[in-house]
Amino acid sequence: EAQEIMHAALGPWDDKTLRASRLVAAAQLALGRLDEAERTLHQVLAIGQEQAARIPREALLTLEQLVELADCRDQRAEALRLREEQYAVYCRRPEFGPGHADSLGAGENLGLRYEAAGCFDKALEMDERLAEGYARLEGPEGPNVLNLQNAIVRVLWRMGRRRDAEARLAT
Repeated sequence: EAQEIMHAALGPWDDKTLRASRLVAAAQLALGRLDEAERTLHQVLAIGQEQAARIPREALLTLEQLVELADCRDQRAEALRLREEQYAVYCRRPEFGPGHADSLGAGENLGLRYEAAGCFDKALEMDERLAEGYARLEGPEGPNVLNLQNAIVRVLWRMGRRRDAEARLAT
């Protein structure tokens, strides 16, 4: 009801209305009303993407909630697709771009999804790209660079490329 009142008073594109709608979806998720939460989130995402120049954060936060919903439903392929979409949105937004810390963080989440799905080639490619991006931001010894170097070693090991993993550890 509060969502409808805000929608009528402020309009569907107002960032307060979208934020309230996302909060309603979070409550629906918490109550196990997954279908309702999904409908609400898709409505918010559609409006957020229409108004992306003005309110890009709402679309990104909504994508995050849709990933959580897919996880609740054990829909791994859908969660992976949503992570790919989220990363693409971060990378193409002028205020972020592929080298922005938020974009790199979204890429880390995607890389972890690739690894969990057994898509090791994609995970390795993503982790290497992210390590380069973080090195430009933090320098070669930055904490995120070192974490990604560890992730690269882990992925190489899981791929059965033990010598490559050991060589990475030696550097």
